[in-house]
Amino acid sequence: AVGYRLAGEAPWPAQIHDAKAAIRWLRAHADRLGLDGGRIAVVGTSAGGTLATLLGTSGGDPALEGAVGAHLGVDTRVTCVLNRFGRLNFLAEPGARSAPAQAEALAGRLRQLFGGPLEERTALARAASPLTYLSADDPPVLTVHGTADAVVPIAQAEEFEAAARQVGARHELVRVEGAGHGFDRPDERRRSREFLDQHLRGGPA
Repeated sequence: AVGYRLAGEAPWPAQIHDAKAAIRWLRAHADRLGLDGGRIAVVGTSAGGTLATLLGTSGGDPALEGAVGAHLGVDTRVTCVLNRFGRLNFLAEPGARSAPAQAEALAGRLRQLFGGPLEERTALARAASPLTYLSADDPPVLTVHGTADAVVPIAQAEEFEAAARQVGARHELVRVEGAGHGFDRPDERRRSREFLDQHLRGGPA
């Protein structure tokens, strides 16, 4: 499990810098750990899903590499991404909220993350959004999202799915009917295993 600094500890982009440092560390120590450094999948839930997807879509972009850790220069691209209801477009927030109190709470969290009001930090919010970097050569991404998620609306996953189709990126959206922000269902677990069997292990799904 990758530890990364939360918004209360450091503002953006410390979070993606920490995640990229973890990939570099794993790859640099793969032989000693008995791992295949050429095949790394990332899985994340909620904020972790955002970071996992950003690792996938921003691979090779020097602007997000950072300078954390002792293995600078090691490739941070990953093999595939399993995104569990992560936020994919910060610029869609908090205007998508119908409840004023919920929108206000989210705006406060984003203010802490970006170091100021969202309307004054649009460049940072865009740079933190996995949607920004979508391209045809991205690794495969599986997004699993509940249709009743009140924290990260499924509209974000649907927007990402449409954008992926437009640029030719490999993305699949699994809608979990009636689920909110967090779930654990056998059918969803099975589909996630199939995705990893196919794209990480290279076997039949």
